Amino acid sequence: MYKELPEAGKTTIALHRIAYLIYNYEKQFKPEEFMIIAPTRFFLNYISNILPDLGVDNVKQCTFEDFAYDVIGKKLKISDSNEKLVIIVNKSFDEINKGNTEIMIQEAKFKSSLNFKRILDEYLIDVENNYIPKEDFCFMGHTIMKHNDIDYLFKHTYKIYNYTMRINELEKNMISELNKKSPQIIEEIKSERTAKISGLTGKARVDLYEEYDKTIKLLEKGQKKIVKEYLNKIPKLDCVKYYKDFIDNYLQNSTPVMEYLKQNTGRNLSKNEISFEDLAPLMYIQIKIFGIKEKCKVKHVVIDEAQDYGEFQFDVLKNIINSNSMTILGDIAQGVHYYRGIENWKSFIEAEFKDVKTTYTTLSKTYRTTKEIMEVANKVIDKLPEYEKEFIVLGDPVIDRKNSIYMHECCRKEQAVVSEINNRINKHIEDGYKSIAIIAKDMKECEQLEKMLSKMRSDVKLIEGKDSEYNAGISIVPSYLAKGLEFDCVIISNANNKKYTNSSLDIKLLYVTITRAMSKLDVFYEDELTNLMK
Repeated sequence: MYKELPEAGKTTIALHRIAYLIYNYEKQFKPEEFMIIAPTRFFLNYISNILPDLGVDNVKQCTFEDFAYDVIGKKLKISDSNEKLVIIVNKSFDEINKGNTEIMIQEAKFKSSLNFKRILDEYLIDVENNYIPKEDFCFMGHTIMKHNDIDYLFKHTYKIYNYTMRINELEKNMISELNKKSPQIIEEIKSERTAKISGLTGKARVDLYEEYDKTIKLLEKGQKKIVKEYLNKIPKLDCVKYYKDFIDNYLQNSTPVMEYLKQNTGRNLSKNEISFEDLAPLMYIQIKIFGIKEKCKVKHVVIDEAQDYGEFQFDVLKNIINSNSMTILGDIAQGVHYYRGIENWKSFIEAEFKDVKTTYTTLSKTYRTTKEIMEVANKVIDKLPEYEKEFIVLGDPVIDRKNSIYMHECCRKEQAVVSEINNRINKHIEDGYKSIAIIAKDMKECEQLEKMLSKMRSDVKLIEGKDSEYNAGISIVPSYLAKGLEFDCVIISNANNKKYTNSSLDIKLLYVTITRAMSKLDVFYEDELTNLMK
């Protein structure tokens, strides 16, 4: 585990670690057995050339959503992973919570917790107890296997397997039992046939004989078909239908949060839609009941921006790789997805890796940005409440370059502000800088900036979160999509008191924004500069 500051090089360390493991443990690890989980495809493109440069190819690189698609094996509409964050930042609400973000936050926290997994485990035990048909396996009035014996094999003898593999093993066992008892049953059928046709003649005798003969041939050569008829009584549900049954019929309306969860999730599932927090439970149901496909099997997982994932997401990954072999990298100071992510490394390790050998490393040196810029960032993050700062380390910058910050109080006329931003862009380009980002707090502000700047220049690109390529140049980015990226120059479009309040989320968003800058930070603000930067 690497807990680190922005620009301390955690991603580079992780990629070099993969190369190290592959070269030094080539008998234990193959490149295709490694997986990197990154926050966005945009970020994956951003790092895509590093591993080949290290001489390592075929490492799986994906977002958590992409991997979930592979595991679940079913096309679903997944809401944007930033959806709840956007609602909180923009103060816009859906039709169920009607302005109450707290209940939405509590739902996301609960779904991402091990408590939610515990209730799901209880449901899966219930599914397991009722999986096998409540009847004996019989043929023509002959009992081949008692229900209790079949149920015991399924629940105990083959417990180490997922349900699909258990049924495969059970089928072999049932066919074997049928084979053992077939000779005796056939003899009894023949005796019964002889008795019944003795008084018949002509066509009636022939028809009855052939009917019994079909049954005998079925017993001799069609044991698998007979067993299948019994096993086909097991309901054919996929992981989504099981999850819907869990939400609709198993979870109790015991609290307002639970009531909201049932209503919100049920509504989404009815439209074949799910939220990011639904992925872990769906993946968990899939691997427990149906197993995991060969293409999803990995031995080591590297998780970047780990602070944005909850305990349940990590637990699912541990189940998939069937070990604790992970490289986990994160920075709680950038934990803007606090409603589902990690807020305390100590309690996280205690919950997920209590009895596991864990190496925990803090990276405090910063190599991306200048001393001046980092001092401003440290000033901002230090405004967090004391209880949130326990696992946050203030940056110790290596680069000492002067005149890297430009502060500008602007008027309320948008056109004049955008014109001044354009002037700063031109200045940075003249000075030889290649990548420039205008970072606004939310997407609405970004869209307005893009609309106005596009009238002045044609080289501006709005980053919307669905982008898969990064080609430097001039970008307009909302604060919550800037995480993990770096730019030669960052222009904050409006850092006033209204945009950035003293809330923990605003502090982290502004911290992320500031620390994207490598060489130059321009801060524009209307009326009064945010207290966070004073």
